[in-house]
Amino acid sequence: MRRIVPFLLCVVSLTAFAQNRSFKISWSDPVTSGVGTTTIKLPSFGGENYVDQGDGTIAFQASWKDRGEADSSTLRIINAVYEDVAADALFDIDVTKLLPSLDAVLRSNRARGQYYTSIWLHPIISSNGRYRRLVSFDITYSYNNSLQRTGVTRSGLTNFDVTSSVLSSGEWFKFYVEETGVYRIDRGFLNALGVNTSQLDPRNIRIYGNGGRMIPLLNSEVEYLDVQENAIWVSGEEDGSFDAEDFVLFYAEGSDQWNEESQTHRNIFADRTFYYLTTSHRVCPWAGLLRLFSSQTQEM
Repeated sequence: MRRIVPFLLCVVSLTAFAQNRSFKISWSDPVTSGVGTTTIKLPSFGGENYVDQGDGTIAFQASWKDRGEADSSTLRIINAVYEDVAADALFDIDVTKLLPSLDAVLRSNRARGQYYTSIWLHPIISSNGRYRRLVSFDITYSYNNSLQRTGVTRSGLTNFDVTSSVLSSGEWFKFYVEETGVYRIDRGFLNALGVNTSQLDPRNIRIYGNGGRMIPLLNSEVEYLDVQENAIWVSGEEDGSFDAEDFVLFYAEGSDQWNEESQTHRNIFADRTFYYLTTSHRVCPWAGLLRLFSSQTQEM
């Protein structure tokens, strides 16, 4: 008797498993900061999670290693615990900028093959004339469905579907670098790209790209399915105007990166690394994310 063994396609998705994390905010004595002769006093909870946004408000930020790219649309904040806070205990907080909700944002980035997920939110809210500050909360989220595995072939290789690209909408400006380093982008360079800097809010600048490393020789070894957002630092963004003395710093990889598979620093496919700049709204200020890996800053 002839036996027929069916070949089954397996659907594997990380999104089937909800991720959970818990956070506590331990409020402490206020901190005083300032520029020149101007000083302000702000509520504080100290530690690496505290962000002074420089506009009279503060934020909570936390980052962690992750097993996949978080789907920001699946973020849920649960078990949030608040406590009332008197107006005078807010010190120099700009209460006109306080929101009735946490306005939380979840994002993931990938560096050297490792995913890092970050959450950013407003820990002080204003609702119906009451001020409340966050004491503890839990979050749940799932991984990005656009990167899910959709099948296994007979050869054992995994097929991937990309549902959409970040480049599919909005206005984008393309430029390239040839060497690895920290690059300084000024107003003249942006004008040359075609960016209207007279109406540009520098807080909305975003740069995407995957660096200049040579792609794997095997198609099955997928590293990136879309361009990744890069960490940037903008000087002078606080006033919402990109002035003549303002500039952007970001770390870019040229095509001269060591490739273990080919045992060479030479990218045999390209001698330029392309990056993509957009002025659409930046989801959140990634305070502390930028690390300058080179002491040399190159002008663009």
